[in-house]
Amino acid sequence: MAIKFSDNQADIPIFETLIVKEFTPEKIDTNYSVQIGAFENRNNAQNLVKKLLEADYNAFIEKKSNESVYRVFVGVFTDITQAHQKAKLLEQSGYSTYVAQQEEDQSSISFDVDKYGCITLTSQPDHADIFINGVFQGKTPVILEAIPAGHYRLKLELPEYRAVEKDFEIKALEHKTIHTDISEMSKQEKTIHYAQIEYELTEEGIIKPDFAKEIIEETADKLIYAISIKDSKTISDFIHPYKGVRFTPYTNVDINRELVFNKEEIENFFKDQNVYLWGHYDGSGNEITLTPSEYYEEFIYSKDFINAEEVGYNKVLSSGNMMENQFKVYENAIIVEYYFSGFDPKYGGMDWRSLRLVFEQYKDSWKLVGFIHNKWTI
Repeated sequence: MAIKFSDNQADIPIFETLIVKEFTPEKIDTNYSVQIGAFENRNNAQNLVKKLLEADYNAFIEKKSNESVYRVFVGVFTDITQAHQKAKLLEQSGYSTYVAQQEEDQSSISFDVDKYGCITLTSQPDHADIFINGVFQGKTPVILEAIPAGHYRLKLELPEYRAVEKDFEIKALEHKTIHTDISEMSKQEKTIHYAQIEYELTEEGIIKPDFAKEIIEETADKLIYAISIKDSKTISDFIHPYKGVRFTPYTNVDINRELVFNKEEIENFFKDQNVYLWGHYDGSGNEITLTPSEYYEEFIYSKDFINAEEVGYNKVLSSGNMMENQFKVYENAIIVEYYFSGFDPKYGGMDWRSLRLVFEQYKDSWKLVGFIHNKWTI
């Protein structure tokens, strides 16, 4: 996982969800790279880079400060013939390619690795939320790479414990390890507190359904109404300010591959005409390539969920053959499920549908962090 920074490298680093270059090109007059994509949405560019890295391609993203486009490249070559040879290999794998000359542009997001460090963050217990300079960076344990040398403020948060804050410095080429023991920081064994009311947890550490309903019902009612009428401005007001909202097309949550939109992207959700890769269709394995509005119709509000047959609060109503992992991925969450048991009797209930809204507590409110669409899968 790469730590991220702003387009203006003179600023104090601002952390964003953007993969950037993680290697040093040779200092020569001309370099060539193979461009295989250009995206206005950084999540799509990031997903493509992950796919390429998994296939052992040296992929990276570059964004110039005077452009809104995130360009995906493979390799840095001193010889244009080598670049074209790599392009042919990529084309054989189904990619469209273009050999581009790397320009010496100081406004682009690029850096020399010898000015950056790396940090490993662990905690006891695991799964603490990590904030660096106030921006969410995932959960412990994690390795954060390509951190600009400098001083930072680290904050770890875990429900039922006191938050821990500390300052650290990262030096160029340093790999620092920071371990934090928060196990003795005011743990409450079987209860949590919200709005000065005590709520009980199950043995698995999940808020019990009756209490979950009391906490979230009013918020969920407002949100599902906004979703039903495509009120993107209101929906955006419910989005977690740091984590954004993840889109899961089929039951099992995949934090490494699924798209995450931030508050601003949700506010423009139904105006966005870009086509994104949201995952793969069950059964066929074909790519789910849709605009946000098309994804809404097929994988969010695929049925009239505001009038659902049954609503569950931290209670799984639907069940298929995919692994249920939402309470592991979203810790201390409240998950509201809007469920229809079926529509056509001839299918014997196999045409059931549900939508799950995942909320996590943020300060004194609960914010949306996930859409999970559910249906019978092969």
